[in-house]
Amino acid sequence: MKKKKMILKVSENDPAVGYLYLGNDPEKPKKVDKTVWLSDLIGKYTGPSIYLDFKDGELMGIEILGD
Repeated sequence: MKKKKMILKVSENDPAVGYLYLGNDPEKPKKVDKTVWLSDLIGKYTGPSIYLDFKDGELMGIEILGD
């Protein structure tokens, strides 16, 4: 199985915002077809807003919106 590299990009405008690319090239991003808010999966979740991005059922990246 080929290992995929993870890349964390922090926003230039807000250091509390980041995106973790999971094996896809941030220079050639794939169009996401579904986004799930972590809070919808974990009932009483508290913490930064976290969104999971999927393409064809595969987790492509994680957006983190810090406080």
